[in-house]
Amino acid sequence: MSWYFGLYGNLNQNDRDYFDNVGSEALFQVRNEKLLLCSGGLKENLNYHFENDDNTDSGWLIVGFGLLERENDFIFANNDYWSAILTENDFYDEKLNGHFCGVRWSEKEIFLFSDNLGIRDFYYTELNGIIAFSSRPHILSNYRKDCLVKWPVIGSRWLLRNQIDRKSPYSNLSRVSSSGRVIINENGIITNERLWQPKSISPSSVDADIPLKKFFLSECFQNKKIRLALSGGMDSRFLLSIINSNHKNYEVFTLGDPNHPDSIIASKIASALNLKHCQYEVKELNETEIIKHTLDFISYTGATAPASESMQKLYFENLYEPDSIVIDGGFGEIGRRSLFNKLLSFGKKYLMAQDSQRILDLLIYQDRAYYSKDVYKMILEYSKDSLEVLFSEMPDPNYFGAENWMDLYSVRTKLINYTSLEQARVDNYVQNLTPFSEKFYFDYSFTIPLKEKINSKMYKMLIKSDNPLISKFPIVKGDTYVPFSAPDLYNKLYSKVKNKIVKPYIDDFKIMFFKSMKNYFNDLLNSQSVRQSGIYDINYLQQKFNSSFKETVVPNPELDFWLATELLRQKTENILKV
Repeated sequence: MSWYFGLYGNLNQNDRDYFDNVGSEALFQVRNEKLLLCSGGLKENLNYHFENDDNTDSGWLIVGFGLLERENDFIFANNDYWSAILTENDFYDEKLNGHFCGVRWSEKEIFLFSDNLGIRDFYYTELNGIIAFSSRPHILSNYRKDCLVKWPVIGSRWLLRNQIDRKSPYSNLSRVSSSGRVIINENGIITNERLWQPKSISPSSVDADIPLKKFFLSECFQNKKIRLALSGGMDSRFLLSIINSNHKNYEVFTLGDPNHPDSIIASKIASALNLKHCQYEVKELNETEIIKHTLDFISYTGATAPASESMQKLYFENLYEPDSIVIDGGFGEIGRRSLFNKLLSFGKKYLMAQDSQRILDLLIYQDRAYYSKDVYKMILEYSKDSLEVLFSEMPDPNYFGAENWMDLYSVRTKLINYTSLEQARVDNYVQNLTPFSEKFYFDYSFTIPLKEKINSKMYKMLIKSDNPLISKFPIVKGDTYVPFSAPDLYNKLYSKVKNKIVKPYIDDFKIMFFKSMKNYFNDLLNSQSVRQSGIYDINYLQQKFNSSFKETVVPNPELDFWLATELLRQKTENILKV
């Protein structure tokens, strides 16, 4: 990610030496008596300003970027805007979109802040009178040397496939996300967060492409080439339909196996529209290369994804082109009511009654799996407590509506605990925008009538209206082709039946990953650090290992996720030296 790191206080030589090591490849540095600050990553995702050209005693730094919504336009927030709005510690502009976190400093105080949704979070810690802060938690864990993984938090990312609260997953590090503000001065540390809520939930227009048309016709895309991440899914196709009708300078690309249904449909659509389509394939690497890339991936994503996913995401670093913006369809489900449907289908009455235990039972994605009984018990108790806190912060579902409540739940949990981590990683390589996860689209999506969201009705209608050709191609759901116009329930049933009848797609890159990592899996599983940790059910993991590595390698999702979890532990707790 484009990142920053700072130290504030009465600094000693050890502090300065550590800073020099972190900042050795930084693009920006400030070195004052009480403040050391540096930043790096992609220069397009880094902006800074000194209040006085003669010295560095005061100024501000932004990583990521702000996007301002005007009446008929969007523009990137410039230096004049930031200098004006950062005069206030509690600044808030409802027209400010984008993803960013930053620092404003002066001789008297340090002010840390994040974007309105919390897509770019940050961490801080105090050690021996020094305040250390960074957008990358492992810079701080390496500085402290005493941070541990909080298993109830990290475990919820596997058990529920999503962390519910906004707490730090690392001991001794404080995390700040949603419109977060931290003031550091001689009086101590003051922290505040402002949770996002839609401006309105009153149904209005069904023309969901209107704000997106305005977005893609805006000033921020002038003299920029759009590079759209195209899959076989609904959301990227909806964006393609809008871009194709409103923008000329664009191309599409797909990551992963060219034989995957996503890649096949994306290629066919691009050919039908006579578009340039780039396919970035997963290449075979040796164990050392895989471990390096996997560790790097996990340090960004915090064990929210299986370790093997690092291979599929490897080629983001090859996507960079000057004067281009990468667009993807992440979080497009918000406009078609497709998030956490299981809870609505089977637990709506529990939601309306705010029964945290029954809701937790429905949210659980996995059984105890690879955790020990004691750790699993902690994860369950923590998750239930987190749900109860969440209910106290959320609107009453009986007033707000169950469907709206679930969409807001998605923004306040999945967006900041899953989507945001991948956004921060991508910021290191390209200038990237995800329109569906921008504040302006969230505000709009809550006013779309429910009947127009369900079964992607609105998305399908607008695609057929503006670009009927691309509605002729099936949608890819998982690894299966499903009819474009079919309702969601039909597609789910169709996928299950088809996968039983037809030989399913075989994920070659995961097989390659498991083959290359067999010895590493075995060594790690049998290491003293793992076996004596008390965290895992070793017998269960051994069974999964034995079943995965027979004559034919069969990738196991639990083993895959466990590897991400254990590597995160070793990196955080300085067990694995990298």
